[in-house]
Amino acid sequence: RSFTINAENALDCMEIEIENIQRKVAVGIIKMDAEDHSKRLEGAEFTLYRFDGENLGEAVMTVSSNKNGLVLFTDLTAGQYRIIETKAPDGYKLWTNPVDFSVDGEGRVFAGKDQVELPL
Repeated sequence: RSFTINAENALDCMEIEIENIQRKVAVGIIKMDAEDHSKRLEGAEFTLYRFDGENLGEAVMTVSSNKNGLVLFTDLTAGQYRIIETKAPDGYKLWTNPVDFSVDGEGRVFAGKDQVELPL
Protein backbone atom coordinates (compact mmCIF):
# COMPACT_ATOMS: atom_id res chain seq x y z
CA ARG A 1 0.00 0.00 0.00
CA SER A 2 1.40 3.43 -0.89
CA PHE A 3 0.69 6.92 0.41
CA THR A 4 1.75 10.48 -0.34
CA ILE A 5 2.59 13.15 2.19
CA ASN A 6 1.68 16.66 1.09
CA ALA A 7 0.91 20.04 2.70
CA GLU A 8 -2.73 19.10 3.38
CA ASN A 9 -2.03 15.84 5.26
CA ALA A 10 1.47 16.47 6.67
CA LEU A 11 0.17 16.71 10.25
CA ASP A 12 -2.36 13.87 10.00
CA CYS A 13 -1.82 10.76 12.09
CA MET A 14 -1.30 7.49 10.23
CA GLU A 15 -1.10 4.00 11.69
CA ILE A 16 1.09 1.51 9.86
CA GLU A 17 1.12 -2.14 10.86
CA ILE A 18 4.35 -4.03 10.15
CA GLU A 19 4.57 -7.80 10.46
CA ASN A 20 7.96 -9.21 11.38
CA ILE A 21 8.29 -12.67 9.83
CA GLN A 22 10.78 -15.09 11.35
CA ARG A 23 12.40 -17.01 8.51
CA LYS A 24 12.64 -20.77 8.82
CA VAL A 25 14.74 -23.11 6.69
CA ALA A 26 15.34 -26.82 6.23
CA VAL A 27 18.81 -28.38 6.15
CA GLY A 28 19.48 -31.88 4.91
CA ILE A 29 22.43 -34.24 4.81
CA ILE A 30 22.85 -37.58 3.04
CA LYS A 31 24.32 -40.62 4.77
CA MET A 32 26.35 -42.74 2.33
CA ASP A 33 28.87 -45.55 2.34
CA ALA A 34 32.43 -44.23 2.69
CA GLU A 35 33.77 -46.33 -0.19
CA ASP A 36 30.73 -46.43 -2.48
CA HIS A 37 29.08 -43.00 -2.51
CA SER A 38 26.25 -44.33 -4.67
CA LYS A 39 25.16 -46.52 -1.75
CA ARG A 40 22.82 -44.49 0.48
CA LEU A 41 22.35 -45.72 4.05
CA GLU A 42 19.07 -46.01 5.90
CA GLY A 43 18.76 -46.07 9.69
CA ALA A 44 21.51 -43.67 10.75
CA GLU A 45 20.31 -41.41 13.57
CA PHE A 46 21.44 -37.78 13.79
CA THR A 47 20.76 -35.27 16.54
CA LEU A 48 20.74 -31.54 15.87
CA TYR A 49 21.88 -29.25 18.67
CA ARG A 50 22.08 -25.51 19.19
CA PHE A 51 25.79 -24.67 19.32
CA ASP A 52 27.54 -21.47 20.39
CA GLY A 53 30.89 -22.33 18.81
CA GLU A 54 32.19 -23.97 21.98
CA ASN A 55 29.32 -25.57 23.89
CA LEU A 56 26.40 -27.71 22.82
CA GLY A 57 23.04 -26.30 23.76
CA GLU A 58 19.70 -28.00 23.77
CA ALA A 59 18.94 -30.86 21.41
CA VAL A 60 16.58 -29.46 18.77
CA MET A 61 15.55 -32.73 17.13
CA THR A 62 16.67 -36.25 16.26
CA VAL A 63 16.06 -37.66 12.78
CA SER A 64 16.90 -41.01 11.15
CA SER A 65 18.04 -41.36 7.55
CA ASN A 66 15.44 -42.69 5.13
CA LYS A 67 15.98 -45.34 2.42
CA ASN A 68 17.69 -42.69 0.27
CA GLY A 69 20.08 -41.79 3.10
CA LEU A 70 18.37 -38.40 3.54
CA VAL A 71 18.22 -36.72 6.92
CA LEU A 72 16.14 -33.53 6.93
CA PHE A 73 16.01 -30.97 9.73
CA THR A 74 13.09 -28.56 9.27
CA ASP A 75 11.78 -25.28 10.73
CA LEU A 76 15.24 -24.01 11.70
CA THR A 77 15.48 -20.38 12.75
CA ALA A 78 18.54 -18.11 12.84
CA GLY A 79 21.38 -19.44 14.98
CA GLN A 80 24.32 -21.81 15.16
CA TYR A 81 23.86 -25.57 15.01
CA ARG A 82 25.81 -28.84 15.24
CA ILE A 83 24.75 -32.21 13.80
CA ILE A 84 26.09 -35.35 15.50
CA GLU A 85 25.49 -38.93 14.39
CA THR A 86 24.08 -40.67 17.47
CA LYS A 87 23.41 -44.13 15.98
CA ALA A 88 25.08 -45.82 13.03
CA PRO A 89 23.19 -48.00 10.56
CA ASP A 90 23.45 -51.75 11.15
CA GLY A 91 26.89 -53.00 10.11
CA TYR A 92 28.53 -49.54 10.14
CA LYS A 93 30.69 -47.64 12.62
CA LEU A 94 29.47 -44.40 14.18
CA TRP A 95 30.65 -41.35 12.21
CA THR A 96 32.43 -39.10 14.73
CA ASN A 97 32.86 -35.87 12.73
CA PRO A 98 30.24 -33.26 13.71
CA VAL A 99 28.77 -30.93 11.10
CA ASP A 100 28.61 -27.28 12.16
CA PHE A 101 26.56 -24.66 10.35
CA SER A 102 24.66 -21.48 10.97
CA VAL A 103 21.50 -19.86 9.66
CA ASP A 104 21.34 -16.07 9.38
CA GLY A 105 18.30 -13.82 9.74
CA GLU A 106 17.66 -13.99 6.00
CA GLY A 107 17.49 -17.79 6.03
CA ARG A 108 20.89 -18.31 4.39
CA VAL A 109 22.86 -21.36 5.54
CA PHE A 110 26.59 -21.12 6.20
CA ALA A 111 29.15 -23.88 6.90
CA GLY A 112 32.06 -22.13 8.59
CA LYS A 113 32.34 -18.76 6.90
CA ASP A 114 31.09 -19.97 3.52
CA GLN A 115 27.49 -19.76 2.40
CA VAL A 116 26.14 -23.15 1.41
CA GLU A 117 24.45 -23.09 -1.97
CA LEU A 118 21.14 -24.93 -1.78
CA PRO A 119 19.53 -26.15 -5.01
CA LEU A 120 15.94 -25.07 -5.58
